[in-house]
Amino acid sequence: MSDCRKYTVWSGLTAFLLLTGMVFLPAPAVCGGGNNAETVLVTVNGGTITSGELERFIKGFLLSAEERSQWDEAPEFERAGFRSEALQMMIDRHLLLAQARERFAGKGVNAHIDETVEKMLSEMKEGAGSRVALMERMHEGGITLNDWKRFQADTMLIQSYLREEIAGVHIRPAAMKEYYRRNNNDFRVPKKVYYRVIYIAPRGGESQQEVRERAEHILELVERGYDFKELARRYCFVHDEDEDGLQVEEGRMHPWVSELRPGEVSGVIEGRGGVCAIAKLEKIQPEGVLDFREVQNAIRDRLWEEKIAGAQSRVVEKLRTEAEINFTAEGRKLVEDDSGTHFRQ
Repeated sequence: MSDCRKYTVWSGLTAFLLLTGMVFLPAPAVCGGGNNAETVLVTVNGGTITSGELERFIKGFLLSAEERSQWDEAPEFERAGFRSEALQMMIDRHLLLAQARERFAGKGVNAHIDETVEKMLSEMKEGAGSRVALMERMHEGGITLNDWKRFQADTMLIQSYLREEIAGVHIRPAAMKEYYRRNNNDFRVPKKVYYRVIYIAPRGGESQQEVRERAEHILELVERGYDFKELARRYCFVHDEDEDGLQVEEGRMHPWVSELRPGEVSGVIEGRGGVCAIAKLEKIQPEGVLDFREVQNAIRDRLWEEKIAGAQSRVVEKLRTEAEINFTAEGRKLVEDDSGTHFRQ
């Protein structure tokens, strides 16, 4: 007889993101009964989740590199609470994965998923700089490359299953407008001033006059119609080649552009240390509430996430009701000792 009903079903938007893999961080294989001597915490329809798997799931998937460095120093009651929450997540994932495998067995879904995982891996290698750097990053979380690939493939299978389960979910325009009306303050923006600056610094033993002459030459190029952004990339000594000098101020006007209208350029400004500058006011965004048309896609995404999270909770709750979930003494203690104060909070 399952004793899972004694425990709260872990749900919500964060659960949706993690269970469906929308947060693509390196992650370990988190379920299944391997041949190891680790402490079994719970059996789920005959499969096991061990203490070692739980720890690898937490360190390899849930925690960032910075959080991993803080984990061992955190109070035990905070880590225990986080472990309890993570264990519930692993149970939910185990149940969803079993259902997904059963539904898509023999339908050729895995071949497409494997191809997608390889593409993801290539992108990750590119981002990390090399295969070695990627492997080192995974090793820090206690996982292997095969662990990561298996996890991503399983995650995509779960995603496909959940998409079928919520195929009838729709976001109506009226609901989006009502959300906009009720949450108007969420879309309020402060006054913002957008401007660009080209800084010209002394070279070697240049005099202030020589620096100013170079600045006046650049200003002449601006007045002749050269693109200010490109000139900032070329001549501004404080920017990299791919930067264009754009700066943003909230609620106030920088003195260099306070007398300008959008699109206007200042004269040569003499600053400290012999540095000269040329400024251009790009635009002023007044304080106010963003128009519905500007935020309707973001609202649709928010409402979609809420509906997905609710639908997933219902699916998981049904699966838990039908599943055989049995905690060992160690697993039960972990869940029952949850103080409600978790690491990260």
